[in-house]
Amino acid sequence: MKQHNLMYDKGLVLYTIGLNQFSDLNWSHISTIYLTNLSQYLNKHKQKSQMLLKQSLNETILKEIPDSWDWRKVGAVSKVKIQGKCGACWAFSAAGALEGQLKNRTGTFVELSPQQLIDCSYSFGNHGCLGGDMNNAFRYVEKDGIQSEESYPYLTKEGKCQHIKSSSLTYSKSIIEIKLNDEEQLKYVLYEHGPVSAGINVEQQFMRYKNGIYQSQSCSSTEVNHAVLIVGYGEENGVQYWIIKNSWGHHGEKMVM
Repeated sequence: MKQHNLMYDKGLVLYTIGLNQFSDLNWSHISTIYLTNLSQYLNKHKQKSQMLLKQSLNETILKEIPDSWDWRKVGAVSKVKIQGKCGACWAFSAAGALEGQLKNRTGTFVELSPQQLIDCSYSFGNHGCLGGDMNNAFRYVEKDGIQSEESYPYLTKEGKCQHIKSSSLTYSKSIIEIKLNDEEQLKYVLYEHGPVSAGINVEQQFMRYKNGIYQSQSCSSTEVNHAVLIVGYGEENGVQYWIIKNSWGHHGEKMVM
């Protein structure tokens, strides 16, 4: 840890690491409790995509995108949540994306319920605290809608589905799928449409992140084991980054990658 941070001081790496709530946990425990195998869901969506990107991405559109953007600054992102010992990153990611859409369409920001997604979307292929997929959550919300966090609060565990359909604040009508690893398309959709649910690969070093721009030469672009919400992008000293909202409380100063 000390050696890595000395490298940061010398400008050889772009982020620092430190002690946090995960420091006393072994990788097996972290993988079981906090991570989930999203790759299995992504492979299914490759075979049969139900998502639409209605606007073609071209050079003209890309030139209209600002160099940086942050949905937090326009009040479309809720505070960082703590999922606790429940593998529900997918539910927090999905709820966060829907919060952004609701804000963009109504002008009002309301925190939505990840607990409802955990409890009620089993028939769509999700598995509560044992893992799930944001796309399955969106399909569930398309059918049944989603309540506010206030009316259906988080329990840090699975519960019996208590959803009252008449209390739903919003429904999803369509889903935009971004081409795998196409960062220019991701940037465009993020700016034009709102915060984006995304799957990433978390490795052991990621758990020690403190601040700066996190970079890895060893993480996998195909083995996806964690869901986050991308809320912005930017550039610092020639290095482009994504602004990530996680669901692990105060893990790092601000999650940028």
